[in-house]
Amino acid sequence: MKRLPQSDMMDERIGSGRLTTAEINNVGKTLVTFYAQRQTETADGGAYLRHLTGEQRINRAILLRPEFAMCDIASGPLDMVDGLLQRLRPRIEARIRLGAIVEGHGDLRPEHICLCQPLQIIDCLEFNRSMRIVDPYDEINYLGLECEMLGAPWIRPLLIQGLESRLPNRPDGNLLAFYGGYRALLRARLCVAHLLEAPVRHPEKWRPLAIRYIKQAERETFSLRSRSVRRLTPVCGDA
Repeated sequence: MKRLPQSDMMDERIGSGRLTTAEINNVGKTLVTFYAQRQTETADGGAYLRHLTGEQRINRAILLRPEFAMCDIASGPLDMVDGLLQRLRPRIEARIRLGAIVEGHGDLRPEHICLCQPLQIIDCLEFNRSMRIVDPYDEINYLGLECEMLGAPWIRPLLIQGLESRLPNRPDGNLLAFYGGYRALLRARLCVAHLLEAPVRHPEKWRPLAIRYIKQAERETFSLRSRSVRRLTPVCGDA
């Protein structure tokens, strides 16, 4: 087995500033070709909506635990994403019927992409197929979000533009905002979940990183907040 060069992992390349537009376009082209060749998951697409609903419920339960002392900063983004999920559920169901949902990667992050020749994308969620049933725009948007967290916000629009060239049924801005807010909260939850381990490794790391993701969730949904907050009613009360 040949080890992939760590210096060519996408997160490392972002950190060192050694990343070109051509390389991102190549990543996008590879992913678009993959998604375009996947069988649509019309029959099993309901697993995607169930996954979003169940994971968001867990996001709320974990992020509002008193010992993490984040209720004041997490409640607003959680309420916003809960409201968007309730409001946009029919649009997600319509995308399922349209055949826009496929079996994808499931955990597509920069650290899972090696910019070597040929390009390598690793570590899909092989252990749980239901977690790989996904809207490609959700998955690509998530990759772009993670790149933005690493300091490269310019990558996301390139990836989404590349996806739209082959899969033209792009979601509207509201749905993309929900996808981004949900994914940021999921990552925040996974950060603080490390503090429930025994022993806790790097305890100083996880709460500040979770707060960064919560603030990212706010940014993902900010454009909707001023015009939607009067119409959206949170579907969950305090944990």
